[in-house]
Amino acid sequence: SMERVVRVRMDRTVCLQIWDACRDFGAAAARLTAAIRDSAVARRAPRAAENLDMFTSQQRLCDWMHDQVALHPFKLPATEDRQI
Repeated sequence: SMERVVRVRMDRTVCLQIWDACRDFGAAAARLTAAIRDSAVARRAPRAAENLDMFTSQQRLCDWMHDQVALHPFKLPATEDRQI
């Protein structure tokens, strides 16, 4: 059987610091999401808007950081990221 990491413990202060740094962006992201939802033009767009739900609360952001960052610390950058 293959062993794998399923949980990385992050100190609560890490989540608090990240939320503190991202709180204003989260509020702006929520306003943008509401504006897109209310826009007939945006709803007809051929591509979906970027999902920014992780910025809607401290817990969501902490969970997202854990799942997308902490569990993938050695993930190689995508080709697009290397070209920037």
